[in-house]
Amino acid sequence: VNLYPFEAVTGNGNLPLDEALAYIDIGGVAMLRAAAKNFTDVTVVCLPHQYDEVQTDLQQNDGATSLALRQRLALETFQHTAAYDAAISTYLHAASSIESESPPFARRETLVLNRVRALRYGENPHQDAALYASTPAARPNLIEAQQLHGKELSFNNLADADAALATVEEFGEPAVVILKHQTPCGIALAPTAAEAYERAYDTDPDSASGGVLSCNREVDAAMAEAIGERFLEVLLAPSFHPEALALLTRKRNRILLSWERGTENAGDQRPRRQRRSIGGGPVLINMIHDIDMLRHLCGEVASVYAETSSRNRASAVEDSGAILLRFACGALATIAFSDAAPSPWGWEPATADNPAVPPSGENCYQFFGSAGSFEFPRIRVWHHEPGGEPSWNRSLVARDRPVAERAALKVQLRNFCDVVRGEAEPLVGPRDALATVAAAQAVHSAARQGKPVEPEFALAG
Repeated sequence: VNLYPFEAVTGNGNLPLDEALAYIDIGGVAMLRAAAKNFTDVTVVCLPHQYDEVQTDLQQNDGATSLALRQRLALETFQHTAAYDAAISTYLHAASSIESESPPFARRETLVLNRVRALRYGENPHQDAALYASTPAARPNLIEAQQLHGKELSFNNLADADAALATVEEFGEPAVVILKHQTPCGIALAPTAAEAYERAYDTDPDSASGGVLSCNREVDAAMAEAIGERFLEVLLAPSFHPEALALLTRKRNRILLSWERGTENAGDQRPRRQRRSIGGGPVLINMIHDIDMLRHLCGEVASVYAETSSRNRASAVEDSGAILLRFACGALATIAFSDAAPSPWGWEPATADNPAVPPSGENCYQFFGSAGSFEFPRIRVWHHEPGGEPSWNRSLVARDRPVAERAALKVQLRNFCDVVRGEAEPLVGPRDALATVAAAQAVHSAARQGKPVEPEFALAG
């Protein structure tokens, strides 16, 4: 079943509403969904590119189709009808916003992404990654950029190039942006692109090395000569003069990208709609510090079990959860957390480390051992009175251990400066940090899998 081409005819946004409604397929969608639901007995085909594959499968199975193929075609059908419905809802929301001046942000939005290609790896070599494009794609965009030279783009190349392109598009006059790890190293305007490049590069030459450069004018021979042998991993521009190409391609791995620059949008200061994903959540933003502290006190984490919830805020990341940690030494720890509930027991209100957070005077940690227990940060120690055997029937006594008050953040910064000056050794090394990150990531894995998970990395005991 081929659906009416709603997205194709409405893609430019110029089709009147009454004409667009005629292209909404009702019966076709119903038939596809019904067939896909019954894939155990029905082969459903929704796209022309599937025809050859179905024909081959029929020939290989004596006129029948395999269950594996039917199940995959059913999946592709539901993806296809979901994208079809998303295109209709997006169009109708845009049409109603124009006619009624309603808010531009819908209460619910469905994002459809089409995979463009797999990438060599993700942010780090051990991670997988793929490049997806939304439909319709916003302009200008890297998806439609033409690669003229250099090695295959990596995840980090794309992330930096996207930020560089978005920044340089803000300017109408000749501009050059150099950034690395999505942090600007230099931004400059000038009468010519070559002059803008020199000004941007001179802002911070050390940081610019190995960075990404974007320019909103053609790269000419003068600019290419100025770049010379300097290490810039990616160069983006609307075009490259043939003389510039000859100079810049002398470096075999240097990536050159040309992108279409719409003159009608140059220097357009009106806000453009952008989507951003919230990356962390309290586990990777907050709890990772508590896990680090517990590793410092109890040693390496052997396994993690966790339950998380995003019910309170209905966001893409957790807002609450509970964690059970088992340490290699045999100790157990439980952590309950929420950034959607007021509490005096968090680290900052309990320790008064952050002057922006009112202190609560409460404790954030409690430790229990066979010889006694203590509260932190008050350092109140509980144990049986001396003499006799420990018993539930014997009274406990509490003693406060005085601790000199210090501003922890200042102490940390002072140590950091001492390390930079070569006057002190780091208190925490990169392997320590990696072990803490691995334990925090295990929290997400355990919550997703519903079972205990061992961190992928831990320091040797």
